[in-house]
Amino acid sequence: MTIWTEEQYESVKERIAALAGCMEDTPEEGELITLQLAVEVWESKHEGATAWR
Repeated sequence: MTIWTEEQYESVKERIAALAGCMEDTPEEGELITLQLAVEVWESKHEGATAWR
């Protein structure tokens, strides 16, 4: 997954919060990991752009 816009970034962050605490070895855990990686990539490319939030 690639995050292209700040709106997508915010939406993904909300989804991560909703998935927090999901059970291991579930589709939800897979989604959580994928989203976390996408956020890490976004943040590395946009350092400081979303720090104020």
